[in-house]
Amino acid sequence: MYSKSFPAWLGQGLTAVLVTSYVLMLVAALQGSVVLFGVAAAATYVADGALHGCGARQLARMRSCRFGLVMRFVLRQVLLLALVAMATGPGDVLVPVTVAGLMALQPLQDAYYAVALRIKRKRRLHPVDVQGLEVPGSAVAALPPRLFYRHSTRKILHLDLLLTTGILTSLATGVLGFAVAGTALAVAATAVTLAVFVWRARACLRTPDAETVLAGVNQALDAYRPEVALYFSFAALPKNFMYQVNMWLKTLESLEHRPVLILRERAMLARLAPTTVPVVCVPKAEHLARLDMGDLRVVLYPGNAGKNVHMLQRAHLKHVFIGHGDSDKQASSNRVSKVYDEIWVAGPAGRERYRRTGHAISPGSIVEVGRPQLGAITPYTGKRPCGMPTVLYAPTWEGWTDDACYTSLTGMGETLVAALLAQREPVRVIYRPHPLTGTRSPAAAAAHRAVLALLEEDNLRRHGGPAPLRPRSCELARLHGRFTELTRHDFYDAARLQDLRGRTAAARSLAERWEALYWETGSADLHRAVTSSRPGLYSCFNQADVLISDISSVVTDFLHSAKPYAITNPQGTPAGTFRARNPAADAAYLISPDSSGLVKALAAARCPGLDTLFTDRLALKSHLLGPSTPSSTERFTAEVNRLCTPSTPAPPDTDPSLQEPSASPAQEMAHP
Repeated sequence: MYSKSFPAWLGQGLTAVLVTSYVLMLVAALQGSVVLFGVAAAATYVADGALHGCGARQLARMRSCRFGLVMRFVLRQVLLLALVAMATGPGDVLVPVTVAGLMALQPLQDAYYAVALRIKRKRRLHPVDVQGLEVPGSAVAALPPRLFYRHSTRKILHLDLLLTTGILTSLATGVLGFAVAGTALAVAATAVTLAVFVWRARACLRTPDAETVLAGVNQALDAYRPEVALYFSFAALPKNFMYQVNMWLKTLESLEHRPVLILRERAMLARLAPTTVPVVCVPKAEHLARLDMGDLRVVLYPGNAGKNVHMLQRAHLKHVFIGHGDSDKQASSNRVSKVYDEIWVAGPAGRERYRRTGHAISPGSIVEVGRPQLGAITPYTGKRPCGMPTVLYAPTWEGWTDDACYTSLTGMGETLVAALLAQREPVRVIYRPHPLTGTRSPAAAAAHRAVLALLEEDNLRRHGGPAPLRPRSCELARLHGRFTELTRHDFYDAARLQDLRGRTAAARSLAERWEALYWETGSADLHRAVTSSRPGLYSCFNQADVLISDISSVVTDFLHSAKPYAITNPQGTPAGTFRARNPAADAAYLISPDSSGLVKALAAARCPGLDTLFTDRLALKSHLLGPSTPSSTERFTAEVNRLCTPSTPAPPDTDPSLQEPSASPAQEMAHP
């Protein structure tokens, strides 16, 4: 849930006001116009404050152009000094008063910023970051009051408003006292604020050494006694990969055994979704090896990464690969999975994938648990509401290499979206690309931009101008701000740990309200490009009448809804061959590179009577995701319980056709 929810024109407009105001201040300073300077300066203060609420993208661009927050304040002060010099005569005492005030403010502001920066660095305790655990003896004191610490740079810089107001008043009235009073008040207010800040932050500036931290974390782990760990590492582009962790958080919270989340890169913490599961972030392997988790029984791995070996070396634990989605991609039957004790898949199709690859993986090590996350998807009733159908286009990413590239975006994405927009009976398009789209392939990035341009152009065509928005932006902003406040990660903050469960519930409630309001904001035929984590994928599922996607786990998850879906066939492979290679396509409408097949998929979305694959989808759903009863959550929990209870024997193979006579490990490795 990001500030991208604000209309782009609002941030762009505020940026234009800000830049124009600085130009006007320069003109006013050169002409000695006090009134024009005062109006322009007031506009810069207002526009700057508003941009921090709704113009994150514009602020980032200004920083990249060396026109960041500090530079903007310094430039305004320089222009103020230029105005004083131009508007007063030689020897006027107002010039030295202004210079003295600015020189007095500068070191105080720098000191305040230095203290805030030191607090941030000190609070990132080395070698471990923790959330949700009380760490005795090594916890940093609670943050100073928000009045002093939150957005500290902006707040301390804005105190120069007193000085600016006093000097401009003196220029307008000719009374020096206003300038002296304004300068004195600004310097005094800044000095007092700095003194109080340092006093309230003194405990935050002291941090114990690494040995003390490790001892304290081990003591906290001994008190909590975690039994199940979800372990995740992905050093490359960590912010984009956190969806692989976030999708499992609610499932972990529902377990009967105590869970813990072990992360290996600190950059992941900012993208961690709200959760009550304790979090331990350990960047270095040497420190991970020193963490004592004596009650730990099971480690779950949602992804394959090199750093997994640092946990796999704990041979007394049960190591389980759970993945982050079932699909017909090669990654869903990777031979690296042999290193785990068990591989948990959604349904029989996952088991068959490993059998077909022939990677010497024992059928007995594969367990079907379903997909516990899919409960948030609204099931299909066989009917659809009247009105314009909604098409969700969710292409996968380009993969690490061209050999693993399954995306339709580069070869046919622009053509496909153009065909959707050219339909005689209009449709609404929701475009939600994979979070990693364009990170490796320039062609994918270019195709992504082309699709965005098509949707924006069609929105303009339909509405004769910017798409009309209902007056909900302020409420979206309020929910976003509250969500951000609740989910900021203040590790070792005992005051925040006391209400972790309540804050998590409140944050999730806010996220649900934000998503509901997002879909309500805007006209019913407005195309959407969802390029951030909110609204979530399953929320997009619930809005869609039909899905168009590639070979990926998105298809498998969407199948839970039983709504019609189409799969792209970018290479134009014969339909029979394509379905044989990709079982998830058995109940899909296939779309070729020239977009043929699209009409049938849209007809199925518009009229359930023309949906010839409904029965096939129900059968395929059971094959890909397993039975509906018991639920996936119950099955997943039961398997965790089994591994946490060593005396319980492993379950028999759930697919009798795959049962094999007992064999030695060497025989199993030789004969998959």
